[in-house]
Amino acid sequence: MQDDHKDAKMKLSLMRMRLAILSIHDCEAKDCIEVVKVKADQAGVPNVLDVCTFEIQGHPAASKCFSWSVQENPSLIMISAVLMTPDVKTASAAVKYNQKRAEH
Repeated sequence: MQDDHKDAKMKLSLMRMRLAILSIHDCEAKDCIEVVKVKADQAGVPNVLDVCTFEIQGHPAASKCFSWSVQENPSLIMISAVLMTPDVKTASAAVKYNQKRAEH
């Protein structure tokens, strides 16, 4: 039963990430090909993020996108989606890029 609940949460999370990629980058997220744990500080609090790498279709320059979610509070989940580019090639680089962008 525990595994069923975990699988359902992961499927819901992946669905939300796909919707975020569509909304932010106007392209379709296909398969999640990798999940990497990335250490990050969120407002000074250490956190470990599960960053998914998706294959995407419909973007003129990118073929992959990194996405992850953060539970900001009990009623708010923030989902980030960063395209893989020559400057952002890894999940860790995507998280760092997103944090720098959020600071400005």
